[in-house]
Amino acid sequence: MSSTTSEKTINALRCLFSSHGIPTEIVSDNGPQFTSSEFETFLKKNGVKHILSAPYHPSSNGEAERAVRTFKQAMKTVKNESGTLSEKLCRFLLGYRTTPHSTTKRTPAELFVGRRLRTRLDTLKPNINERMQRQRSKTKPCREIAKGEPVLVRDYRDNNKWKQGVIVHKLGPVTYQVQVEI
Repeated sequence: MSSTTSEKTINALRCLFSSHGIPTEIVSDNGPQFTSSEFETFLKKNGVKHILSAPYHPSSNGEAERAVRTFKQAMKTVKNESGTLSEKLCRFLLGYRTTPHSTTKRTPAELFVGRRLRTRLDTLKPNINERMQRQRSKTKPCREIAKGEPVLVRDYRDNNKWKQGVIVHKLGPVTYQVQVEI
């Protein structure tokens, strides 16, 4: 946001609410945009509880302060890397959102959107399930054989000779009991 007026802050929150839903509470500092009557009215109309952190005591909002510290450290780390500030920010956010949290053992993205986000690492190790699915789609499905249908079966006891028989019963997806003519 280029400006931090109450109006701009409310507009930014409207965009967030429209794509992510309305939260039950918001924690903010005591900036004028957050303490204005316009902002308080907006939150009240949307049923959002507003919690203000203690003035001149940023550690009372520990989670936000920790997030700011993590962000600043990441930006220092990528300072000399190639790319625009926007690109660096997007890379940081993807990494942050796809890293499991030590407490929940799940990523922020999984908790928020209910699924893992795909990363470059996933392109290096293709999903085994996808590979199996592709392999299965290449194989022809087995033909269904009805009870009483004539078939040829190989008799391995008699020099691999083929013998005529009739389907008696289906035992499994590809296994049948066959009555062989003697």
